[in-house]
Amino acid sequence: MIKLHSAFLLAGLFAGAALAQSAVPHERKGCPPGLEEKHNGCMPPGQAKKVAEGEAQAKQAQAAKQADAKQAEAVKRADAKQAEAVKRADAKQAQAVKEADARQAQVAKQVDAKQAQVPKQVDAKQAQVVKQVDAKQAQAVKQADAKQAHAVKLAEEKTRTDAKGHQPAKAQDR
Repeated sequence: MIKLHSAFLLAGLFAGAALAQSAVPHERKGCPPGLEEKHNGCMPPGQAKKVAEGEAQAKQAQAAKQADAKQAEAVKRADAKQAEAVKRADAKQAQAVKEADARQAQVAKQVDAKQAQVPKQVDAKQAQVVKQVDAKQAQAVKQADAKQAHAVKLAEEKTRTDAKGHQPAKAQDR
């Protein structure tokens, strides 16, 4: 009977405990009332502080990791932009060099053409001078021939003169 009485007593205790727990829904089994009010999972204050600090450190580490990832991504984007800018600058420089080379080749071609014309112009000028000299020479020869012909004519007329120094009638009429 004692056993039966003990069993009822235990059953009553459990039932009372169950009623007590159902009356305060936030109460936890085995949690002291002072810790129960703090709503920290029934942890002692020092342990709750360490857990909170650990959680804060974890959040801080996660935020630092995210900031590092964002910074790395920003650096990667900046490097890509810089590489693209360098690529564009190199392309512009290559285009400018190509255009300068084309202009230089064009100028060299024009200079070569003008240099090729110089001997032709010199030859043409020389031919013109030779022609003028030849014309003047021909004129001088013609004048010399005319003077010589006149001198020969005068000499012939002089030889026709008689011994007295008279000239023939035709020569005097002149």
